[in-house]
Amino acid sequence: MTDFSNLVRQANLINAQWVGADDAGTFAVINPATAETIAHVPNCGATESRRAIAAANATEYGLATYAYTRDLARAFRLQDRLDYGLIGINEVFVVSPENPFGGLKESGLGQEGAWQGMDDYLSTKFTCIGGL
Repeated sequence: MTDFSNLVRQANLINAQWVGADDAGTFAVINPATAETIAHVPNCGATESRRAIAAANATEYGLATYAYTRDLARAFRLQDRLDYGLIGINEVFVVSPENPFGGLKESGLGQEGAWQGMDDYLSTKFTCIGGL
């Protein structure tokens, strides 16, 4: 049997430094042209999903988040616990005309696209006719 344990990294290369995979912090991904924070990435191992979810939800933003797992039950738990309008599980392309687009928290209110995006432009009218 082949031993693959030496292939598992116990650290991540962040800002040109090796940081242990079990450190509790997050690091910001910043667009150098605009100084805009693109993402806050939790630095934790796969077994630390509670810490990763807490770090992801601690931000004031809530447009999109992504996670990778082979466990379908874990995917559903992540989806329930993450406070984001768009969630990609093993998928980065979560935006299309058929899908509702919108975030939570400071990333917006409401949805665009799909049938959810039409609600702002429609009015509901109820008519009841009896005794004709």
